[in-house]
Amino acid sequence: MKDIDTRAKEELAKPAHAGARPEAASTAIRSALSTGERVPLAVMDAKGLQSLQIAPDAKAASGYATQTVWLSDDTAIKQALHRRGQDLSVHSYTRLQQVLDSAQYVQAEGATKLIYYHEGADWALAVIKATRAGEELFLVSLRKSSQREVDAAIKSGKAVQWAR
Repeated sequence: MKDIDTRAKEELAKPAHAGARPEAASTAIRSALSTGERVPLAVMDAKGLQSLQIAPDAKAASGYATQTVWLSDDTAIKQALHRRGQDLSVHSYTRLQQVLDSAQYVQAEGATKLIYYHEGADWALAVIKATRAGEELFLVSLRKSSQREVDAAIKSGKAVQWAR
């Protein structure tokens, strides 16, 4: 996945994608560049929760029993193409274990978990999704969030504190 940001942007600049709808260009670029590669970013299992200094009751809050969290090259390409105006490079994703260490809140939406954490003084959000069979976990997004978004999730009762 080395240089995926650069390769995705170079592919987007090609004349073949000029004038194409953004969704169509994204699909074509992902198809051209994706090789099925994936890299492990973090561990979410009982031992991992313990090493992350997360109390056992947080296991219930996270909703995951045991897994490695992966990043697929397809997701990396998609994020490189679509996160304009955010200071997050694909290499920011390699810090997911640190993100889990500093997680503040988790919001469950079925197989998808939204994990709110601080990125410096700002809020950010990691989105982790389980496969249909629930056997694997993938990071699907990493993006900036806001105090307003976090407050709304807490107030609605959707986000709960990530216990440590």
